[in-house]
Amino acid sequence: MTQTILVVDDDPQLRKTIALTLVDAGYAVREAGDGLKALQVVAAATPDLILSDVKMPRLDGIELARSIARSRAPAPIILMSSGPIAPPGPRAPFIGKPFNLDALLDLISRVLAQASARHTNA
Repeated sequence: MTQTILVVDDDPQLRKTIALTLVDAGYAVREAGDGLKALQVVAAATPDLILSDVKMPRLDGIELARSIARSRAPAPIILMSSGPIAPPGPRAPFIGKPFNLDALLDLISRVLAQASARHTNA
């Protein structure tokens, strides 16, 4: 079954680039331009993974990650930001922008494998 990734970023060009890369890698992709829209997408159907920018209008990635963690069916989340180090907030995998798309795909693969292992062992 194809895994679904929700890409959340207020930069439409970067969001599209990431989405196209993920589709080419065999993932199904949903998109959101901010955290509030992402919560609406998640409420409709929980993705297998969320890839979210930290700095966004309306609801930033940190608050999105907190909301997702409190949800009935939390999805793993990877945070991304232009800073070289992870911002304070929820403990989540982090990748700094700009990033190599192959490194992003590798991180996504590892996070999805860890999530799958947790579900298998639960």
